[in-house]
Amino acid sequence: AKEVEETVEGLLLRLEEFCSLADMIRSDTSQILEENIPLLKAKVMEMRGIYAKVDQLEAFVKMVGHHVSFLEAHVLQAERDHGALSQALRKWLGSSGLPAFGN
Repeated sequence: AKEVEETVEGLLLRLEEFCSLADMIRSDTSQILEENIPLLKAKVMEMRGIYAKVDQLEAFVKMVGHHVSFLEAHVLQAERDHGALSQALRKWLGSSGLPAFGN
């Protein structure tokens, strides 16, 4: 009976240690959740604002890229038109008999 009593007391002591450990973990978890969850929520809200700004910046860059390609096409067309006009003017002036003026 004495051995059984000692074994039971040993088991009760271990059970008490386990319960205190579980309580400590529960307490730490509650403290972590109470402190860190609001911080995480604030960071999420901050990141949403940053993501919105990045999206706006991407849209702006896309719009600028579209305008640049549009202007580049116009510049190339103007260069082609100017080149053709310049050559026609040189031919006309060269045929007038004034070679120095054509140059």
